[in-house]
Amino acid sequence: THEAYLEMAVLISLCAVALAAGQCLHRLHIHWLPESGLTILIGFAFAMLESTTAQGRAEEHAQKERYFDPVFFNLILLPPIIFESGYHLNLTLFFANLRSITLFAVVG
Repeated sequence: THEAYLEMAVLISLCAVALAAGQCLHRLHIHWLPESGLTILIGFAFAMLESTTAQGRAEEHAQKERYFDPVFFNLILLPPIIFESGYHLNLTLFFANLRSITLFAVVG
């Protein structure tokens, strides 16, 4: 239906914006903000924009749209974030702090 096409267009547009913003990070040599963090900020900004424009809708409909599916997050959204972080990991710093990392991983 029309709403499904609109949702897919918005999702694809957000992906394109995230990719373009990531390229801008690399071109401007901004190293203090990881690409995954920028993608999260873009998603947060879009969610805030969507919530302000959805004020006129019925509350039940708005709650249904804002449902957070943990399975979708864990299976679809989280692996690329972890992969990107691991791909850009500074191995020298990782091995220098391996003892502390292992301690926090085991003890918590």
